Amino acid sequence: MRNNAIAALLLSGLGTSLSFHSPAFERVHEAHQHGHARLMLVQENDEIQLALESPAMNIVGFEHAPHSEEDQELVEKATQKLQNGQSLFRFDPQAKCALEHVRISSELIGKANAGHHDSEHGEDDHHEHKHDKHDKHDEHHDEKEQAHHDDTHEKENGHSEFHASYHFECENIGQLAEIEVALFERFPGMEAVEAHIVNDHGQQVIELTAANPRIRFQNAK
Repeated sequence: MRNNAIAALLLSGLGTSLSFHSPAFERVHEAHQHGHARLMLVQENDEIQLALESPAMNIVGFEHAPHSEEDQELVEKATQKLQNGQSLFRFDPQAKCALEHVRISSELIGKANAGHHDSEHGEDDHHEHKHDKHDKHDEHHDEKEQAHHDDTHEKENGHSEFHASYHFECENIGQLAEIEVALFERFPGMEAVEAHIVNDHGQQVIELTAANPRIRFQNAK
């Protein structure tokens, strides 16, 4: 019953996925720190749900809105990697855990053209000689406004993050001895993951690293 109550706090806001805005997660929320990420795992009956929160720096190597095709390609490739939950979280084969659904979100996704504005003045072309001085003033004003917009945009996106949630269902949950977390292989910028685990045996917090990437369970039979 205690585990169900804890899970109920976590399983809100994203349907059947974990929510980073739940009270339980907010209590363990730490400052944005490059190289570090947080992972929530809840086991309930034959279901495993995971939620990952990471600075974008760990995932794509930058946190500003994509400024080029190369930046956008990095975001797209990273998103594809995150969507492949079966490769990021390797379950014991005998547990027969299948990925049911994935949700990925980030301020950087779909922002390749952020901050880019096309300015068209076609209907003013016949006035360009009469209002040259006025146009120069407007142009200067537009440049200042655009610079202010870009500066504000950079500040707003100074701490971009990726959020990913995964829902697995296991046919033989009692055979689940461990989950290997392959985030360190897929994302070299990832140094440590603070994993918060809730299951029938209670709660625990462990630190995962490339040298110690496994979450181990006591319930394996």
